[in-house]
Amino acid sequence: MLSPGHSFSLLAQRHMHLYGTKREHFAEVCISQRDNAIKRPTAIRTDPITLDDYFNARMISDPLCLFDYTMESDGAVAVITVAADRAKDLRQPPVYIMGSAHGGTGRWGPGIFRYFQAPDEEFASSGHRPVAKRLFEMAGITPKDVDVALLYDHFSPLVIMQLEDYGFCPIGEGGPFVADGNIRYGTGSIPVNTHGGNLSEAYIIGMTHVREAVEQLRGTAVNQVAGAEVALVTGGPASLPVSGTILRK
Repeated sequence: MLSPGHSFSLLAQRHMHLYGTKREHFAEVCISQRDNAIKRPTAIRTDPITLDDYFNARMISDPLCLFDYTMESDGAVAVITVAADRAKDLRQPPVYIMGSAHGGTGRWGPGIFRYFQAPDEEFASSGHRPVAKRLFEMAGITPKDVDVALLYDHFSPLVIMQLEDYGFCPIGEGGPFVADGNIRYGTGSIPVNTHGGNLSEAYIIGMTHVREAVEQLRGTAVNQVAGAEVALVTGGPASLPVSGTILRK
């Protein structure tokens, strides 16, 4: 295990073994997010990806190829957080925090970096299930109320696993869910990473996801989701506790 990519490739393989997830499903994540990045002036990657491009890409750690990996990027994003009453007089319309939670699964924490000692039903996941439960309880909403999801995407399979862990589709059905076009901007049931995400816009440790959520709720996003009122932003999984935040306009 020389890098996170090696660890997450085993996680992806286990998900494929248990649920029949395919590389075509990973490709759909990469292709749809690249399509979103093409219109953004801040995106590093703006050349389209085809399915042939994906399968011809260099394999790095089976089953993860070049496009399944996030980029290494230089950049910065700043977020100003103040009390809600102070935000009313600021230059830009405020976006409000409905709930925020972080943690790991049981005593194993993020199992991918704990010598793979999580139980099987929790191992082939993003580790977000307890965070998702607490987050939706805190916000008083359900996954059906979320208009746009900005999911931490350092590796494409983890987008699929987060869709399951946050309840956008049943456990084990994330692959077919994305294959049916559900995460596509403009046509999907839950648009995902409308800015291109870590995979195609830039890897600023997930902070571009926060910026995109704020822009979506202000109505100023490049790939604006019509009528967006609630956004989910996630962080991890990594060696640190995973996290999630729900924002509203």
